Order: sequence, then C-alpha cells, then structure tokens
Amino acid sequence: MTEGSGFSVVRRPEVARFIVVEPLPLIATDIVEAIRGSAGECDVQVFSRADIAHHAMAEMSDVTAAFLSMRKQAILDSGLHRSVAERGGQVIVVSGSLAEEDALSEGWLLLREPFTGDMVDTLLARLPGQVN
Repeated sequence: MTEGSGFSVVRRPEVARFIVVEPLPLIATDIVEAIRGSAGECDVQVFSRADIAHHAMAEMSDVTAAFLSMRKQAILDSGLHRSVAERGGQVIVVSGSLAEEDALSEGWLLLREPFTGDMVDTLLARLPGQVN
C-alpha cells in the first residue's frame, strides 16, 4: 500500500472515494480492506499524517468519507473535518478510546477499535446515497 501523493487521480466520478488517515500500516490495511469489502469498487487513499491528507485533498472535488485515526481536537486543529465536509463527505473517527465518543457531538461517526467488516458495513450504510 502506498501513501497518497497529492496528485490528481483519474477516476470515474460515480465511484466512491475514501480517505484514510492512519499512521500504522497494518491498521490502515485493515481499514482499507473493510471499506473495499463493503463499498466494492472504490477509490481509497491512505495517508500516515493529517497534513499530507489535507494537502492531497486540495486536488479532490469529492470525498465520500474520511476514516481518521485522530483525536477530536487534532481533527479540529487540522481542519480536515472542514475539507471533508466541503467535498460532501462524512468524517468517521477511528478510535479505541471511549473518550472519543464526544466526536459524535460534531456530527461525525465513530468506528470503535477493534472493528469488524460488519461494523464498517453499518457505518457506510448510514452515509447519504449508501455506498454499499
């Protein structure tokens, strides 16, 4: 798996696009596999850091959802939540911490670790236009 580079990707517009910000490659791979298992054909771009993802999103016209393994305050500080919303997407916080439940107050979704494919299916079914 390679990290997104910020250059434009040619893709069909009807294909869902997902962003994953996760510093640990093994967990990032698990998230990507769960997304692809649920959404089918889709574009998934993985970034190890929020600043790299934020820069790459400048080239994107749309995002279906962003799976962010970040604390609520780090998401707010990075501005990623605004970039995702401006592109029509939903923030999904990936966390093993109960403290991150307050992310729900922002209108974000929460994927608790350890997660299963069924949990990702349930979250994606809640997105506008249901990608699965």
